[in-house]
Amino acid sequence: MRDRTTFAHDLGHMRHRKLRVCQEVFAERYGVSLAMLKDQEQGRHSPHPAFKVLVAAIDMDPFFMAKAAQAAEERWGGE
Repeated sequence: MRDRTTFAHDLGHMRHRKLRVCQEVFAERYGVSLAMLKDQEQGRHSPHPAFKVLVAAIDMDPFFMAKAAQAAEERWGGE
């Protein structure tokens, strides 16, 4: 449970304090579902390892990751 709550806290902090965006903007910008983002921030589910990597990459370079999400959407479509 500690991993889940620590991740949830870190994700919410990064989104709110560092990026200064609402959940809707974060989900749209980085190509994740709003429902999944909400679940992760509330600690309802353990994060998938790939999602942990995505969040770490966003934290490291949010502008590049937004461009990568846009390129993926254009190339392969969305959900």
